[in-house]
Amino acid sequence: MRNNGNHLCCFSLLLLLLLAGLASGHQVLFQGFNWESWKQSGGWYNMMMGKV
Repeated sequence: MRNNGNHLCCFSLLLLLLLAGLASGHQVLFQGFNWESWKQSGGWYNMMMGKV
């Protein structure tokens, strides 16, 4: 029975790490694309903004 508790603990930790990574991923992605291409017509930043 103790083995099931260990599996649940490990699963909970992995789930927590996954959710924490997903929560911060969008912020990092948008910071990475916020550069000078927004001034160019058809730049990478404008293409991404059109998809969001």
